[in-house]
Amino acid sequence: MYLLYVPKNVLASTPFLKHLGTLILIYGPCFPIAYAWIRRRKWGRYLLIAYNGLWFADMSYAFVARMINYSESHLSLVVTAFLSILIVLGSLIVFASQKDVRALMSR
Repeated sequence: MYLLYVPKNVLASTPFLKHLGTLILIYGPCFPIAYAWIRRRKWGRYLLIAYNGLWFADMSYAFVARMINYSESHLSLVVTAFLSILIVLGSLIVFASQKDVRALMSR
C-alpha cells in the first residue's frame, strides 16, 4: 500500500530508494524470524538472538553517544526511552537463550 500512494516520479529518486532499502534492511529479518518461530526451527532462535543483539548494540551505542551530547532538560526522557528499549531487546535475547526454548526449537 505504501508504494501505491507514492507518485511515480518519486519512486525512482535516490532518497526514496535509500529509504526503501533501509526499511527492508530493518524489517526484512522479522519475517524469517516469525516463520522460524511458528515452525519451531533452530535457525530462527539464532536469527532472533543475532538480530536483537545487533539492535541492542546499536541502541547501546546511540545511548552512549546521546549521553555525551545530552541536554539536561531532556535527560530523564532519554534515559527512560533508551533503557526501556534495551530491557525489551535484552529480555528477548534471554528468553531465546533459555533451555526450554532451546529444547522446543530443536528441529
